[in-house]
Amino acid sequence: TPDSTTTVNGDVLYLWTIPEEVPAHLQDK
Repeated sequence: TPDSTTTVNGDVLYLWTIPEEVPAHLQDK
């Protein structure tokens, strides 16, 4: 399952990556 979701240009992007590779500004927590 995706770690997080974000909306870019109205699209929902599922981040299928480990937390270490997710930039801090994209982390929900």
